[in-house]
Amino acid sequence: MRAGVVVGVAVAVAAVGCVKRIIRPPAEAYVELAGRKASYRQWAKTEELCLQDPAVFQGDLESMNQLLAVFLEKTSAGLDGAWGDEQIGVLEDGQVLLPQPLALEAASIEAAELSQCKWTGLQQAKELNTMAKRRLEQAPDLLKVARARRALADWKAAHPAVEQQAREQHCAAPAKQPVLFHACEDEASRLEWHFCDGSKVVASPGNLPTWQQPQAPAPEPSGAKKAKAKKPLPKLPPPEVYLDLASKYPAGDVVRAPKIPKIVPVKKDDGAEEPEAI
Repeated sequence: MRAGVVVGVAVAVAAVGCVKRIIRPPAEAYVELAGRKASYRQWAKTEELCLQDPAVFQGDLESMNQLLAVFLEKTSAGLDGAWGDEQIGVLEDGQVLLPQPLALEAASIEAAELSQCKWTGLQQAKELNTMAKRRLEQAPDLLKVARARRALADWKAAHPAVEQQAREQHCAAPAKQPVLFHACEDEASRLEWHFCDGSKVVASPGNLPTWQQPQAPAPEPSGAKKAKAKKPLPKLPPPEVYLDLASKYPAGDVVRAPKIPKIVPVKKDDGAEEPEAI
């Protein structure tokens, strides 16, 4: 009877020894960006990574994959592309929210590779992590150009009203001499001085200013009723008068468009294409 008890205890001990030990995962943290929410942890500092629940580890990778794919897709316009308010906002938020999650995820991926356990999806997660870090490195230049393009678009939308207001202010009363009512400079540094008689002086970088006479009125459409004879354009002063007035116009009164910064794009390290949003 005593021998049977000993055998039973030995069997129980053996059974306990075969139970797989599961270690509690690290504390969970979250990042929310571009309408996505992802979880991440300090897996690199956990004890015996191979004993962790693989579903929890894979869940972190997959949620980060989805968030980073959307982030990269929404910020993929580059230096020459069109940036909307949403895209600019996502890149601005990414600068603040992503550095820590990316650093911890990169360390986790490296720890998983060194552990030699059978993890899946490490390569995709590593590629997305690397591309997201590169995008954050590019962010200061991208945002500088994107903000300038938005400011230029706003300037172009508002400029016609500014010009018309100047015309109404300075061209109401008749004048014997040309009246320069408005001067502007576009994003390419092309200058124009506008006169009330419809003529203008134009100067582009590297070229001398030239006078452009008023445009002739459009011809009447064929078959239209004969309209009253239009008065011929009055005789205008010589071009030198306009050029002289333009040269004396105060530089501080020139309305200038925002300039787009010239930034040389950095060549990519590889030929990897941007991922599609998941």
